[in-house]
Amino acid sequence: MNNILKYHARIIKGRRISLVEHLYNTVYVTLKTMLSRRLWSLAIKSSRNSENASMLYGLFLVPITLHDIGKITPLYQDPPSTWRLGSYRMHEVISGIVLDECIEKLLINSDLERLSIFNHKALQYILITPILMHHYAMRDIRTALVELVKLMNRFSQKLFIINKVDVDELLRDLTHKLSHKLHTETLTTLLDSLRKCIVEESSKESLIRLDNTTIALFANKFSNMLSPIGMEPGFRTVSIYGSALTGLLGIADYAAGSIEACDECGGYAGRVLGIDYSMVFRELMGIYCI
Repeated sequence: MNNILKYHARIIKGRRISLVEHLYNTVYVTLKTMLSRRLWSLAIKSSRNSENASMLYGLFLVPITLHDIGKITPLYQDPPSTWRLGSYRMHEVISGIVLDECIEKLLINSDLERLSIFNHKALQYILITPILMHHYAMRDIRTALVELVKLMNRFSQKLFIINKVDVDELLRDLTHKLSHKLHTETLTTLLDSLRKCIVEESSKESLIRLDNTTIALFANKFSNMLSPIGMEPGFRTVSIYGSALTGLLGIADYAAGSIEACDECGGYAGRVLGIDYSMVFRELMGIYCI
């Protein structure tokens, strides 16, 4: 793909919602509503001291920012005339698989574990779970992975091979947009590190392959993540943080999607949030004007 606008997050009555735009809008909604305070509260409570909270706040924004990265998979990006999965079914599981290894490398290479009361394994669970669960909060992930294998068996394997150049382009464009419009320095630094993990470090191949082996490895890894063994200060606490971040992502994603659906001009969520969205929605979300 030679045009970033070709990556779509939704197609509403023939109108494409850009994937970059949707990811940006979801972050925008998070930062410009009461959701930002909830996220900051999580960062404060999980940090070893207040100086680390800012970095953790940026880290907790990563799954919110990249929750739909799996939609870049060719299966979903086919032209509308041949497009077969209008619901983007299973995209959240693909997103989790694509980011899993890279987030692990980011945590290890950046030594972010030292900032938090959680160890590296627990932090990874907290960051990956919201991506996997943001549409299906009560769904069993093991069952979802079986469904993904069945989906792969229905369609050409070529539709599950992601070109790293596409991911690189998407992340560069998103990072540029965030840094120039929202000035989220910590987040953009983390995204740039993630981009390097995906494009430069994860493999010498130019492709990200989603196949049965990849899914099996992820299934085993996620099952180990769910185990309370090695998770301090305890699995229950880790699970609560994962659920809280999943909830925040779900609300932000839904709000951004609702705004995009009613904004026929395809403009930024900021225009709606700042000016002409309903008072009821504004009061419920705690939105303040730009």
